[in-house]
Amino acid sequence: MENLEWPYLEVFKAACRIEPNSNEEDGDNRISELVRIFESLKNYIFISLCDRDFSDTAIEILETFTSRF
Repeated sequence: MENLEWPYLEVFKAACRIEPNSNEEDGDNRISELVRIFESLKNYIFISLCDRDFSDTAIEILETFTSRF
């Protein structure tokens, strides 16, 4: 697979914006899981920056990771 299709980017973007629950341990687990997923998808996200149709979504994902995690 050369790039990530738009629906997958949108799902990942939505998952990044869900607020963790009040339980600190659950929040830490959720963040760890999102970071793990980001690590496996980061090359596809960066490639998506080059595609006009996907670049806005890719930028939003990267902004979320740089500001929240």
